[in-house]
Amino acid sequence: EHQMSREDLVKWYSGIGLPAESEIAREELAQLFKLVALWSRLPIDEVTKDCSARGISCAKDGDMADLGQEEYKMALLDKLLVHERMRVWDTRGLRATYIGDVDKVIAMVQSQEHIGTLPLEELQSWYRGLGLPEEKDMERKELIAMARQIPMWEAFGVEKLREECDRLQVKPDKVAADDEDQQRDVLMKALMFHGRMAAWDEKGFQANRIGDFDKVVQIVDRYEEFRQMSHEELSKQYNDASLPQCRGAADRDSGEDSEREEMIKNIKTVMIWEMLPLAELQKECEVRGVPSQIRQISGFRAQSEDDKRFELIHRLKVDLRVTTAFVAAGQSDQPSDGLPSVPAKDKGVGSSTGNPVGMNMIGMGQALRKQAVAGPAIASIAGLRAGHG
Repeated sequence: EHQMSREDLVKWYSGIGLPAESEIAREELAQLFKLVALWSRLPIDEVTKDCSARGISCAKDGDMADLGQEEYKMALLDKLLVHERMRVWDTRGLRATYIGDVDKVIAMVQSQEHIGTLPLEELQSWYRGLGLPEEKDMERKELIAMARQIPMWEAFGVEKLREECDRLQVKPDKVAADDEDQQRDVLMKALMFHGRMAAWDEKGFQANRIGDFDKVVQIVDRYEEFRQMSHEELSKQYNDASLPQCRGAADRDSGEDSEREEMIKNIKTVMIWEMLPLAELQKECEVRGVPSQIRQISGFRAQSEDDKRFELIHRLKVDLRVTTAFVAAGQSDQPSDGLPSVPAKDKGVGSSTGNPVGMNMIGMGQALRKQAVAGPAIASIAGLRAGHG
């Protein structure tokens, strides 16, 4: 074993029916080779003890019922090998033991290996086909990680997909109970979109607080549109929305990039406010020291939830303008989320009967591109599979 190269060990590994894995280290292959050699030299009673210690059934039933002693030992060695690889695949997050069927796991590993060889352009084309907003900074490794979920979910089967949705508290669309293929696609799509919500939340889009996939898609889509604009076009949209002057604009040494970065940041913040539900808007106001309660004026009609959201967004936009002015004047140096907290009494933020400051950031400018959010079935991932089935 110590004289075998990685190439020789890979040939041995493939020769015993296991899938090629590009990232498997020589040390791992050598350890497995040594383990198999050790098991092979053990007498049958020691092999059965090793199986029992690992929770592997040694019963001579089913396909093993009529095997001779040597064939029986070889069957147990095969079980030990499979158990060991399933254990290792579990440590890599492949859920092999949960899937339970080694043939399905091997097919999954083969598909994932194939996906790892695809060029960025092909992965981007697949991603666009899902009806999701194209993201400028999305790297190849993120796309590969997404695409590799598909063969794993396929290996789960419908029942385990339902269990996975329940575990993650994902609520898929309802489909006909007798259409298993459609059920699988709907469940996989729900899991895929749940994963994107988690990713967008990590990127600062507050997806979990918004809680509505379609709304978050709108924010991400519109955000990318703003990022693609020229500096002149972005500045016009920004000023049309009456958002605060950026510090970069007032500071000649900051440069255009600094000003652009601040404009994009403020736009993103406002778009998130425009999509937050009322309860989350109230929390946002409280965190920023902005009055979060709206008093009902006697003699006027009761305000709807949209009216209340409209008012709170107005207050937050006023707060953004005042806070930015405080920072520019050097009157505060204790940032929280990039913006310092200024006492509400100094902001003059209160009830408003007028329109919110500026325009709606989601609706302004060019119309949103219509995304097929319901999208094609996740079966469109078939182009990424390694041609099995």
